[in-house]
Amino acid sequence: MRSLFSTIPKSEELNKSIIYFNAVLKQNWTAYSLYGKSQVARILFRNNEKKLAQSIVTSLLEFATENKDKGIFWANNTAGYSWYQMPIVTHVAIMEAIAEIKPNKEIEDKLKIWLLTNKQTNAWNNPIATVDAIYALVFTGNSMSIVQPSSMIVKVNNNVLFESGEESSIGYRKHTFYNSEISPSLSKLTVNKKGNNVSWGAIYWQYEEEVSKITKPSMHALNIDKKMFVEQQRGLKTILVPIENKQLQVGDKVIVRLTISTDRDMDFVHIKDLRASGLEPVEQVSTYRYREGIGYYQNPKDTHTNFFFSQFPKGTYVIEYPLWVRFNGVYSGGISTIQCLYAPEFQSHSFVQQLFVK
Repeated sequence: MRSLFSTIPKSEELNKSIIYFNAVLKQNWTAYSLYGKSQVARILFRNNEKKLAQSIVTSLLEFATENKDKGIFWANNTAGYSWYQMPIVTHVAIMEAIAEIKPNKEIEDKLKIWLLTNKQTNAWNNPIATVDAIYALVFTGNSMSIVQPSSMIVKVNNNVLFESGEESSIGYRKHTFYNSEISPSLSKLTVNKKGNNVSWGAIYWQYEEEVSKITKPSMHALNIDKKMFVEQQRGLKTILVPIENKQLQVGDKVIVRLTISTDRDMDFVHIKDLRASGLEPVEQVSTYRYREGIGYYQNPKDTHTNFFFSQFPKGTYVIEYPLWVRFNGVYSGGISTIQCLYAPEFQSHSFVQQLFVK
């Protein structure tokens, strides 16, 4: 087919159409989306408008964001309703334009990092986006072979715990220390890695502690803050008063405010908000809700309330729900824990507030 069409001379009308089409693209390329600009650049480059094509690629990179952990990406690359408006498809289209028009392996590798970190917390349930991403990872930048002999060594207290050899270094590895082996020296962990491949991991420290002594961890990619207020009437106005060191009474209405923030898009996020034993939820029925620009399924239980998010876009969100004060006593308000179920290493929790009920 290629040799057949190559023998057909271009008509004068076709040449005029191509010239007009190129002129329109040259004049209006700034009005296109990120995906459109990447395609315009490739069209112009293949029609000998190489200088302008390179300028478009330079412009795209000027609007990019570079992050040590997430590589190079575009903050305004958000999802739309069409297949070509998906963040993965747009990102890969720009990668292809850079690789063809203005190759730079260092930049291309940083663009790959964003793809991999996106896959870490998101479900690629679209075949177009998945195939595009695989193509970009394989055919752009430096080689990212899965198998690299002796690519990683993990040591605990200078003792080799794991060393990847000729076998694949991907997968789940677990090592258990028994009571007699546990000592302060195990807190020294060293990871040495060779090669250009992107790697990441997580360390879990699990132990038992009194709820009242739990403190809020430092800032992470996923954060949650919990505050409690008592609802009061002042004239015709309803106000919320913080409960810190405040005496509550049976029958008071307490509002739980959860402030959640994340620095990246995530799928399948779960919040477990523990409840003081002297409180009862006002809303007893599980239901789907849409508030503050985000949708979630709210599921009250005997000791806590669950919140399930199918999609959790990057940003900060506030969720509130009411509780009744039922019994006298001194209670721990309970912590609120958030975790990305698709990537369990992304998790955080709030601190504990004390409740005094008269």
